[in-house]
Amino acid sequence: MFYTKYRPQKFNEISKPNETAEALMNQVATGKVSHAYLFHGPRGTGKTTTARILAKAVNCLKLSETGDPCGKCEVCSAVQNGSFVDMIEIDAASNRGIDDIRELRERVKLAPSSGKKKIYIIDEVHMLTNEAFNALLKTLEEPPSHTIFILATTEFHKVPETVKSRCQVFKFKRATVAQIVERLEKIARNEKAKIGKDELKKIAEASLGGFRDADTLLQQVLEGNLNAGSLLNVGSVGNYADFIDFIRKSDISSALTQVNQANDEGVDLYVWTGELIKYLRDLLFITAGAGEGLLDVSKDVMDKLNKQSESLNPAQIIKYIDSFSKAQNAVKSSFITQLPVELAIIESSADFRPDFAPPAVVVVTKTEITEEHEPATKEPKKEDQNKKEEPEEETKIRVKIKKEKENAKEEDEDKDAEPVVALEKVQKKWPKILDHLLDHNSSVQALLKSGTPVSVVGNTLFIEVFYAFHKERLESPKNRKMVENALKEILNEDIRIKCSVSQAKPAKKSEKEVGELTDYNVVLPPAKEGSTLDIFDGGLPLG
Repeated sequence: MFYTKYRPQKFNEISKPNETAEALMNQVATGKVSHAYLFHGPRGTGKTTTARILAKAVNCLKLSETGDPCGKCEVCSAVQNGSFVDMIEIDAASNRGIDDIRELRERVKLAPSSGKKKIYIIDEVHMLTNEAFNALLKTLEEPPSHTIFILATTEFHKVPETVKSRCQVFKFKRATVAQIVERLEKIARNEKAKIGKDELKKIAEASLGGFRDADTLLQQVLEGNLNAGSLLNVGSVGNYADFIDFIRKSDISSALTQVNQANDEGVDLYVWTGELIKYLRDLLFITAGAGEGLLDVSKDVMDKLNKQSESLNPAQIIKYIDSFSKAQNAVKSSFITQLPVELAIIESSADFRPDFAPPAVVVVTKTEITEEHEPATKEPKKEDQNKKEEPEEETKIRVKIKKEKENAKEEDEDKDAEPVVALEKVQKKWPKILDHLLDHNSSVQALLKSGTPVSVVGNTLFIEVFYAFHKERLESPKNRKMVENALKEILNEDIRIKCSVSQAKPAKKSEKEVGELTDYNVVLPPAKEGSTLDIFDGGLPLG
């Protein structure tokens, strides 16, 4: 594997700049090496490699003046091929118990076999149990003079403060794209492979700052003679620029087509969306005037970003980033993989679509309610000037009465409309409609089962129910849509529903039944899917 074949063997072979490597070299050169170190950082950033180089340096027989190991003496060769008995590597994930640490404490007392120092490298140290950490504390604080501990972890926050305080802590940062590209170019030259810098840059970006991941991806590309873009399942910058243009112009169809084509070609939409978010981040920096010094992109990419930034503002881009970040998190758990991304497309495009615009807010004043037919230029009556301002509650009542009159007027106009389907047909198909609903939502089916179709006027089916509660729930947007879809499916007609409360009340079947149903005493059959909150749309108190 490339990551073992080309692993750095000296401090000066580690990609620069690297503050940790420089600090450790100075300590070795001056003979001020600590008894315990804690290396933390993301995976693949060189923690274990640096620990092995430090083990070489403190035992090297021909140490340079700068504190770098020679890499050629017996000790350096033994560490490199894994045969140096005084360097013990322990995987804390599989040796995490108190008994393992007790055994370690006994071995620590033994002097080195062939080297100057005995080095213990404990990888993924955060996996140790609390008891194991406690057992290690005393030894870690005052180890024998011939022993050095090097702890490594990817989850620094899980290491107890008592352990951190006994170690010199060094943080390993993610490598920059430039650092990784430089390393990959050296490997490609040694392998005599022909690969473009753009391809290397794609690999570097996909590695997320990890040298080991970058080496592995490069090996796959070279040995499989593959295109880096196809291997990494990412699109080109041009594709992302076009995609953002589609959204900006509200060309939803083209944006959806691009995502579905990528999915059909086997592209990992989680990675694809992640790369889109990175592109949007760069675009945000440009539009905010903060791109210089923060972006590590080629001139061609920068030109595309600058051109597209002219038609966008930071607020729009922030909305895109928010939508697609949520979509990326949902991709892996979605039954339809591309659905979260499709929803984000539509959500992001809504700002630019006239039909998505929110309805205008109409402010109705008391004057418009009480004197809407009087001329605007009419002089106010003297008695009106002396009249006290009408209470706000009375104004609300007037608005409600006006709305009810308008609804009644609409119903009167519909009375003569020809029914789209005969009532007899609805009654005949009623059992099938109920069965259809049962397959989708048993609670809604139970509500509708208690009602009776009484008339059809135009495309409106009037259903009589016994309780106001049933009327309210059936006419809620979610349930109404479900019932109307069932009518469409069975009757093959677009029919809306309206419910009315019957004056008669059903006879009680037992003494245990209560009177009028409310949110607090209604009991519905358990739904096949969803929770109690799903049944009631989360809109009513449940006690």
